[in-house]
Amino acid sequence: MVSNVPIVADLRDNPVAIADFLTRALETNNLEIIVTALGAVIRAQNVLAVSEAAGLRREGLYRTFSGNGDPRIGRLLKLFAALDVQLVVKALPRKPKPPRPKLGPPFRTKSDLQAKRSRRQRRSVPVGA
Repeated sequence: MVSNVPIVADLRDNPVAIADFLTRALETNNLEIIVTALGAVIRAQNVLAVSEAAGLRREGLYRTFSGNGDPRIGRLLKLFAALDVQLVVKALPRKPKPPRPKLGPPFRTKSDLQAKRSRRQRRSVPVGA
């Protein structure tokens, strides 16, 4: 899990410690670790107070952050606002990518070519004829 797990008292009403703890969890890119860390933060606070501040049901918080759920982004953003922290995105280290293939003209189907000919023929017909 996340190394150097703080004592629950360190997370209570301490947005800086919460942000540090959740940042380390998010850096793992492991959903199970992230959800478990969020559950620990919620439980370190008063779950009822967090649910009221976030506008979410207490039972829903327990169910979502029990470690088995996959929380929706809207629910996460409400939770972060209630905890006085924000989600920040940073770039991952670059991975070597294979070179992109050279692209030629767009692929045309037979029906595309027929439609193009038909449009040309309509344009070339004299108006008075």
